[in-house]
Amino acid sequence: MPTLEEKVTSLEETNAELVAEAQALQAVYQQTIGDIRSNADAVNADVRAAIPTAVEDELYRAIYFDPINGDDAAVGESHAPLKTLKAAMDQVPAGGVGIIFTTENNSTITIDEDISVVGKAIVWRFNGAIVNASAKIRIQNGTLKASYAIHLNQDVNYFIQHHSADIRLPLLSLSATNSAEGLFYSPYNGGNVSLPGSHHSNILITGNIGDMSSQYYVFSPLYYRSSIVVCSHGLSVGTNVDLFDPTYGVLQVSNKNVYLVGA
Repeated sequence: MPTLEEKVTSLEETNAELVAEAQALQAVYQQTIGDIRSNADAVNADVRAAIPTAVEDELYRAIYFDPINGDDAAVGESHAPLKTLKAAMDQVPAGGVGIIFTTENNSTITIDEDISVVGKAIVWRFNGAIVNASAKIRIQNGTLKASYAIHLNQDVNYFIQHHSADIRLPLLSLSATNSAEGLFYSPYNGGNVSLPGSHHSNILITGNIGDMSSQYYVFSPLYYRSSIVVCSHGLSVGTNVDLFDPTYGVLQVSNKNVYLVGA
C-alpha cells in the first residue's frame, strides 16, 4: 500500500509527463499552423502572380484561322486553326484585343453570317486576302483595323454598320452587286441620340473602289445626329460612286483628304 508521499510523488511525475506531452502537442500544432500559413502565403502569392497573366492571355489574343483546312471547334492557334473569320472574331471577349491571322497569305475568306464587334478591338493580319461578304459586320464601341489591303466582293447592303467605332479599311479593290447601296452605314443601334456626336466614329479608308452599275455611297446614315471623322487618303472611286450620301453635311479640312461629317 503506497504511502501518501509516494502517491503525491507519482501524481507529480504523471502531471509532469502530461505537461511535457501537452507542450509537445502545442509545438506540433504551432508548427502545423505555421506551415499552413506559409503555404497559404505561397499559394496567395502564386494566385496574385497568375491572375494578371491569365487575364492578359484572355484579353490579348493571337487567333489563327484557315478557311480551307480549319475547324471552328479548334483552339484557334497556329497548329489548330479555326475555319471562319466569324469564329475567330467571336473568340475575342468584350474589352479584349484580338489579332486575327490566316495561316496562309492570299486566302479567300467568306463572311456569310453577321459578325458583331461590341466593346473590343480586332486587328486583321491577313495579306492579299479576298473577302466575299454576303453578311454584315456590326461595330459598336469597338475597333476594326486591317493591317493589309484586301480585295472585297460585296453582296450585302452596307458591309460595315458602325456606332462609335474606330475603323481602318485599306482596299486593293472593291466590287459590289446591285444589292449593295453603300459600304459604311451609321444606323441607330440604341443609346442616347439627343446630342450631336452620340454616334461618332473615326474611319480611315484607302485604295480602290471600282465602277458600280447603280448609285453607291461609301458613307451613308440612317438617323440624324451621327458624326464621323473620315480620312480617305489615296482613295480612288469609279463610276456611280460618291464618297458621302447627300444626307450628310461635310466639311473638308483644308485641302486634305480629311472630312468632318455629320447628319
